[in-house]
Amino acid sequence: QTPPIPPAPPVPQTKNSLVFIMSILLIVTVAITVLFYFQIQKLSKKLSKYQIQASPTPIATTDPTANWKTYTISTEPTLKLANYQIKLPPTWIQTEHSSNFQDTETFQDTNTNFTYQVIIHQEKNINPQTSKPYTTLKELTGFPYDVTSLIVDNESAAQVLPRAGSESNYKILFFSKNNELTFSIELDTPHDGSKTQEGGILFIQILSTFKFIEASPSASPTATPVSLQ
Repeated sequence: QTPPIPPAPPVPQTKNSLVFIMSILLIVTVAITVLFYFQIQKLSKKLSKYQIQASPTPIATTDPTANWKTYTISTEPTLKLANYQIKLPPTWIQTEHSSNFQDTETFQDTNTNFTYQVIIHQEKNINPQTSKPYTTLKELTGFPYDVTSLIVDNESAAQVLPRAGSESNYKILFFSKNNELTFSIELDTPHDGSKTQEGGILFIQILSTFKFIEASPSASPTATPVSLQ
């Protein structure tokens, strides 16, 4: 007698369920990716509308001293002073001149008839109290502090406070190239309260044009080494 065949065991459903779940997750992932892609593209188009802007038009800067007269000082070689040039307003006409270690120039403004005086003093860098060269602007000014808020031909300069009762006087001190000489530049403007601020601006503009120049080897010295160009 043939023994009875036992029934086949049921096929496990775990594997089929796992495949189904993985398929669903894959579909969801692809759908989310596609959705994000289209959202990013849409957002990029909106942002591009705001990013397209006209480039700013450069503002042309004008030099207020461009049409000023160039004032050139070529000193006698025997004095061993520095040669320099400076610009002054075109409406100024020179009325007086004195020169040695100190150049004092007096000008009449043809527009206003005001008188301006430009004083440029230079001397050998020697402290008379110590017989040694000055080494700092603090020593040169004699002030207890330095005020180096100005630059003259790339050199730091110390502002000198106006003399008592002379708010129209502007003066600075600085060293020349290689510190062999000390320099001071002074501007006396009309004693008019309304001209105080204007004089300060004018002084800064004049200082911005000051430059040391090299002596011309072919130029012969003259008794009055001053020329207006």
